[in-house]
Amino acid sequence: MALSTRRIARSAAERPRRMLALWAALVVAAIALTGALLPTATTTDVRFIRTPEAQKGYDLLEQRLGTQDHAVETIVVSVEDGTVDAPAVRAAVVGTADAVRALGPERVLAVQTAFDPGAVRDQLVAADGRTTIVPVVMAGDANDAVDAAPALLALVRSLDATPGVRAQVAGRAAASVDSQRISERDLQRGELMIGMPIALLILLLVFRTVGAMLLPLGTAIVSIVVAIGATALIGNAYQLSFFVTNMITMMGLAVGIDYALFVVSRYREERARGVPQLDAIERAAATSGRAVVFSGITVVVALVGLLIVPTNIYLSLALGAILVVLAAVAASMTLLPALLGLMGDRIEWGRLRFLGRTETEGRWAAIVDAVMRRPWVALAATVGLLVAAAVPYAGVETGANGVASLPASAA
Repeated sequence: MALSTRRIARSAAERPRRMLALWAALVVAAIALTGALLPTATTTDVRFIRTPEAQKGYDLLEQRLGTQDHAVETIVVSVEDGTVDAPAVRAAVVGTADAVRALGPERVLAVQTAFDPGAVRDQLVAADGRTTIVPVVMAGDANDAVDAAPALLALVRSLDATPGVRAQVAGRAAASVDSQRISERDLQRGELMIGMPIALLILLLVFRTVGAMLLPLGTAIVSIVVAIGATALIGNAYQLSFFVTNMITMMGLAVGIDYALFVVSRYREERARGVPQLDAIERAAATSGRAVVFSGITVVVALVGLLIVPTNIYLSLALGAILVVLAAVAASMTLLPALLGLMGDRIEWGRLRFLGRTETEGRWAAIVDAVMRRPWVALAATVGLLVAAAVPYAGVETGANGVASLPASAA
């Protein structure tokens, strides 16, 4: 018997506890995989997937000449009053340098201060004597330097805590660590403080009930958790860019909420017409559910185009988005019908009566009728809005991520 959205949803709604147990197991497994494997599954390094001519030339030079570029992180120490030759400042700088050397040759190859025997003072101390630099040659390649950078930054923060001393780190590894930290922080802030409240408000305005509002949000969160767990597993076979988690979270909230919203809206319309519960779930899956499946397939096919670009960033963005879209489609077709079958009309719990009753079908039907009566007017208005929204792109400035893109607080 061929599978269809109608049969899948009906089966999930008839055995809701079994389906919920299956998804609960997936979520628990995904959380375990994320905690155990995600830290080693992502990297801040940018590299080619295949080996283009430029990379072949670089590898050949390294092979023939036996050279390897090592990252150099520079500790910049300045004082508010006096000079860096003050005994307390000198002791703090030398002590920090010794602590950096103690990180071991697997992390640090060399450290030099202006106070070391044989050091060229003019190259390491500013003319006014208030600033000195401490070059740190990191071991290994760029990835190894990024891995060792947090330990270096921790030691420099201790130096920065010395009264009257300002200590900072300049270098690609430190910038990469700060970039990843700030990106994750801003993403969490944007989702929790901006995206999530706006999504909740829109869902409340659409459904007018707390119960119906929670279903799309819940399926979106489950989709994100499962996709991140799968990413953690895949990333240990092929390391992915840390941007993958950003993509999963953003795409997961978008498609997870939208897909579930379609199905729940149709289910409520059918129930409002007096259609029995299981039949209403079946009809919702046969109409809105089928649209969700085709939408998901279309999004996945479009995202495959990102795989053409041979860098790990684009591969990671494509893979993360594809995984969360597939998870959202699966959740909308199985988890959501099971929840509807279990809750039934209890999704109408928590009705916000001050917003009035929903008349969604009539409202949207009126809008569609108006568009069909004057299609050219609607087309012109839509194109005008799109052009107006695209105007700022004329002044966009593109470039690579670096120190200039970090906020002043990261200095």
